[in-house]
Amino acid sequence: MPKRLSLLAILFVFTLLAVVPMVSAQEDVQFVSFMTTFGGSELEGLRHSLDEFTAQTGIQVIIESNRQLVPILRTRLAGGSPPDVALIPQPGTLAESPARGTSSRW
Repeated sequence: MPKRLSLLAILFVFTLLAVVPMVSAQEDVQFVSFMTTFGGSELEGLRHSLDEFTAQTGIQVIIESNRQLVPILRTRLAGGSPPDVALIPQPGTLAESPARGTSSRW
């Protein structure tokens, strides 16, 4: 697994560990939704890492992969159905979010 992918997988697992208790406190959740732009070998590496997460926690991670993540994410936020976790590949998008009034969800 390439070094970059390993680092992203580790970051993702830490993010899940932070998000899952908050979501689980709201309801008895057995899955977490995750949006990413990953494809090909990156996506396969991520899936492999998450299989281990599921094996250890019993929590299934539902991955949505799409190269048009930002517009889709904005639509889902506006509609009130965002994913639990999103890997946003453009730091500038996060910098713009307070001006759009979406920072509380990112």
